[in-house]
Amino acid sequence: MIANIVIGIRENFKEPAYVMLYSLLDNNKNIEFNIFILSDKIDCSYFIKLKNYFNCNIEIIIIDIEDIRDLNFRHIDISTFYRLKMDKYIPNDIKRILYLDTDLIINGSIEELLSMKLEENEYVAAIKCGVSMAHLKNIGFINEIYFNAGVILFDFQKCLEKRIFSKALELMQNDNGKFIFMDQDVLNLVLKGNVKFVDNKWNYGTFYVKTDILNNIKKLPLPIVIHYTGRYKPWHYMDTNTYSYLYRNYYKLIYDSDIIYQDRKFKKIVKKHMI
Repeated sequence: MIANIVIGIRENFKEPAYVMLYSLLDNNKNIEFNIFILSDKIDCSYFIKLKNYFNCNIEIIIIDIEDIRDLNFRHIDISTFYRLKMDKYIPNDIKRILYLDTDLIINGSIEELLSMKLEENEYVAAIKCGVSMAHLKNIGFINEIYFNAGVILFDFQKCLEKRIFSKALELMQNDNGKFIFMDQDVLNLVLKGNVKFVDNKWNYGTFYVKTDILNNIKKLPLPIVIHYTGRYKPWHYMDTNTYSYLYRNYYKLIYDSDIIYQDRKFKKIVKKHMI
């Protein structure tokens, strides 16, 4: 099987992205991957070395971000918007693309997801995501099912034909502040009615982790795609995700050292007040 993967990153997220890609390739050695990395600036050699260990091709694509540079990104990194430019930079003869956020760990085979059947009216596959009714009403998304955009299987040909990416970007460029979840909001709007909803094992976010803990549910077998959603990630001291050990284990395997927490100064403050 050949699979096409797209990620969008900047230099500040290259380490988590490398860990994510390593986990993907390590758990799917039977798949030949074409990995497209969209960035406005990045050290190419940092990722190319993955080709020495795994069955993959890696292409770094430097993109023009002048048309999105002035958008309101709030707390989210600009690189999340790079997926909206896939139609301009990814080869247009590709049939399917799996888009992946960088704050993920792939914990098993994704062959089932990659080969999933999409019906004629289904342009993408993704998981359901809960947001407030007030927000859905505000963006004009009433009586519809909302999806999380961290893991999306695209029928690329259908999306090109229906101008999904350009329509989403146009909506984002005309944002008046109502798109709190930004590119995720606009993708939901332009893909309304054309989404295949799949099991959350393909995008198991922090919300699901906390819900299962509160309900004393042990997820067995473990989800295949762990998504570290929310403010705190495995590289933050305040992170409490039950599955962060998976990321840290891969980090240690790759870099032969433990994670140096980005908020280590806050760690000292907490310790000081606990003594």
